[in-house]
Amino acid sequence: MALAIRIVRETPDQPDVRAELKVFDDWYHATYPAESIHTLALTELMAPNVTFFAARDRDGQLLGFGALVECGDYAEIKRMYVSQAARGMKVSRRILERLEAHAISRGFKVIRLETGPLQPEALGLYRTHGYQSIPHYGDYDPNDPNSLCFEKRLGDQ
Repeated sequence: MALAIRIVRETPDQPDVRAELKVFDDWYHATYPAESIHTLALTELMAPNVTFFAARDRDGQLLGFGALVECGDYAEIKRMYVSQAARGMKVSRRILERLEAHAISRGFKVIRLETGPLQPEALGLYRTHGYQSIPHYGDYDPNDPNSLCFEKRLGDQ
C-alpha cells in the first residue's frame, strides 16, 4: 500500500518543523563551510514573499518540507528537506511538484534553486525533473565550489 502523503501549506514555526529545521541546519554545518550555507532562517521563512509547504502522512507526522520564495521575475526553491525516516518514499518529488504548481499558480515562468555538490539525491531529483545547470544568480558566489545553481522554465515539459 502506498504511503498517503499530504502536501499542505503551513507556517514553519511549529515544534516538529522547528526540530527538523535544526536537524537540517546541523547537517549543513557539518557538511559545508559557513560561507557556502545559504539557508533561510525561521524568521525569513515567515516573510510575506515565502510560501512554506509541509509533507505529512495520514497521521500528521512530518515527512519533509520545502519553501518557495517570490523573487521578482522568478521563484526560488529553498529549504527542501525530507526526514531521515521518510527517505526513499518519493516525498521529495511530491514536495517539488507542489512547489512548482504553486509557482505556476502565482504566474511564474521560471523557478530556480541553489544546492550543493554533496547532495547527490537532490541533484538527481532536480535533473530528473527538468532543472538545468545555470550560472550563479543573486547573491550566490560564482567562485564557491560548494554552490550549484539550477533553473527550470515552467511549462517546458
